[in-house]
Amino acid sequence: MNKFTILKILCFFLTLTVSVSVLAEERIYNPIADEYFDYDDSQDKPWVEDNISEIKAINDERLKLLDLDNPPIGFRVYIDLDSLSVSEKDRVVRYWLVFKSGKSRNARFEGVKCISSEYKTYAYESKWKKNKINVNPQAEWQKIPLTGHQAYLRELRDYYFCSGVLARPLNDILDIIAGYKSTTGDYDPTYHYAQ
Repeated sequence: MNKFTILKILCFFLTLTVSVSVLAEERIYNPIADEYFDYDDSQDKPWVEDNISEIKAINDERLKLLDLDNPPIGFRVYIDLDSLSVSEKDRVVRYWLVFKSGKSRNARFEGVKCISSEYKTYAYESKWKKNKINVNPQAEWQKIPLTGHQAYLRELRDYYFCSGVLARPLNDILDIIAGYKSTTGDYDPTYHYAQ
């Protein structure tokens, strides 16, 4: 090895060492308090999904048409108000959606996780036997797409279920679906919306 190659290797390791030490000492700046603070994430609790023991059948009498800009082409989208829930443990919004076009009908039991902008399809209604539920054992969380035939999920997230990374309270979601409340405002957890 010549001296130039050895010098390049030494410079590389010196740069790497300095970079690692700078990253190790990085502190987080809080612009509101105008100070730096150290954050210890070792005390953070990992997100754990709530166990869903039973998925109830769709209540056709409680289906409410959703006013969506981007439903799947040719379909009208309904939500079963009786199935709508916001879990206190994992903050996931879960619901039955029914897609209707003419005489055809498809239904999915889904969940939206606001904090990570993901969705999960837990179950489907059988196409041949109404109210027969087919649970999806392979269900996994997936990113909510911005476009395509599932763009309705982004609308549900942004205008009905979530305010940023927070799930709205169930009463607020019901008020938004009923048209009593604007869907464009941010959710303020300090304000009592039911006034």
